[in-house]
Amino acid sequence: MDHMTNVIPISSRRLGPVPIARPVVSAPAVRRGWSVALLFGAVLVLGGVVAVSRVQTIGSIRGLPLAERGALYQRTIDDTSATCGTPDARGGALRDHCLQQAEFLRLFPECDGRCQKLTASILPRAAR
Repeated sequence: MDHMTNVIPISSRRLGPVPIARPVVSAPAVRRGWSVALLFGAVLVLGGVVAVSRVQTIGSIRGLPLAERGALYQRTIDDTSATCGTPDARGGALRDHCLQQAEFLRLFPECDGRCQKLTASILPRAAR
């Protein structure tokens, strides 16, 4: 048996460009990218909803007739100073109420120096 007939000569082999391997992107990496993008989008939408809600609340307060707005402001500041000035209001069930009242008071255009001082004593300060 002649084994020489089974051998392919080297000269018949074609030499061409060597294919470059493409990087393989795994499916989890792609899914992670989409997850991050969706999370970022959800945070943006939530921030937009909160901003629109706050603007609408401010508009509602400022849209009240002057006499009604003044009476509401006076009632709120009296309640807040009487209730939230006590040591018991620093924690517990009254704490949430006082925080909401202080934030609400800041929305009024009538919130003057006394009001600002009262709300500053109730609202937490940002860490610097």
